[in-house]
Amino acid sequence: GTVSRYGLIAYASSLDQIGPIARDVADCAAMMDILSGKDEKDGTSLPDSMQPKDYLAGLDGNICGTRIAVPDCIEEGVEDDVRQATLDMAGILESAGAKISRVSMSFLQYVIPTYYIIAAAEASSNLSRFDGVKYGFRAEGYEDLMEMYCKTRAEGFGSEVKKRILLGTFVLSSGYYDAYYKKALQVKALIKKAFDEIFRTCDAILLPAAPTTAPKLGDSFKDPLQMYLSDIFTVSVNIAGLPGLSVPAGFDKAGMPIGVQIIGPALGDQKVLNIGYAFQQMTDFIGNDPAVRKAYYADFQQALAADPAYAFICYIDANYVAVDGLQGIAADTVLGHHGVGAEALHAGGQGRGSHHGHHLHAGLFPHLHIVGGTAGAGGHHFHAQLAHELGHLARARIHQHDVDADGLAR
Repeated sequence: GTVSRYGLIAYASSLDQIGPIARDVADCAAMMDILSGKDEKDGTSLPDSMQPKDYLAGLDGNICGTRIAVPDCIEEGVEDDVRQATLDMAGILESAGAKISRVSMSFLQYVIPTYYIIAAAEASSNLSRFDGVKYGFRAEGYEDLMEMYCKTRAEGFGSEVKKRILLGTFVLSSGYYDAYYKKALQVKALIKKAFDEIFRTCDAILLPAAPTTAPKLGDSFKDPLQMYLSDIFTVSVNIAGLPGLSVPAGFDKAGMPIGVQIIGPALGDQKVLNIGYAFQQMTDFIGNDPAVRKAYYADFQQALAADPAYAFICYIDANYVAVDGLQGIAADTVLGHHGVGAEALHAGGQGRGSHHGHHLHAGLFPHLHIVGGTAGAGGHHFHAQLAHELGHLARARIHQHDVDADGLAR
């Protein structure tokens, strides 16, 4: 209920949650400041009086005395590198004053079947609206209404979606509802209760984001069961309605990134974010190394020389993403080629330039203030909310796409 789900295409209504994806924890906190709050159009939205406030301002990195539990279940069924990265993260947090303990989470064995029964059942209902009449894709070449339904759903849904719709329809069918869906709802309540008991003695739980690092593209579909089992540590958050944060925590022997998640009690988003923030202040898994920034700048020079059609290029530092309302971001805006010029006045000035008759407008404010700007390059628009801090680079490439303040092509 912290973030409104109004406008979200429903998949599994009782499990769906919305959260930001960003470069680092500070960016996530800034986006949560914007996203959270009461929405009258969402009946599940919590009133403002119940919601945490000032996520970004609350990041102080002080986790002294914070009780963090590491489940025993990571000792089995988890890759060695992933397990070690999780334990290493626990050790780093302990060095910052956190109190680390071990906890049993034997109920995790019921998480996957519970999740997929509920998710498939609710998806089969929610996705029934996509029949070609009012929503989404409509097939061509049909002769009657029934054929339109069949062709639209056959062509519009992928194999995995069809599989989940069939499973959901089965568990909701007469004679199986009580045996599967109703039973899964009961187990869901027990899982939530088990988490509540754990949070009586700890403030957060540390778990791998997945038992393994990322597989090669397409390999997951070779073993669907293994693909479903890889969700064991993340879907429990949806089942219990808890806040979770996944942060980069290292690399395996093959150089693949490892994610570790921090799970907190209901409405414990601020505490979860602060633990993640403290960890990122003590580690360098998100590209804080100056050598990384230098490499990005070299890449920028090479890209610009290779394709001068990019009229506006902004490099976002390896450890930052430009988001609406974010403070303290490092940004160094570079404008060049084809007559684009800009003047950055640090004391609240504006930069203006043009490219083939299209206008660029950017307002740059000093350190810890908001920077707002829009630009047009070849008729395509860029909008950014940046804060200025010397000594960092910012990157975003625009080429025949619209990019909004979160850096997402749309």
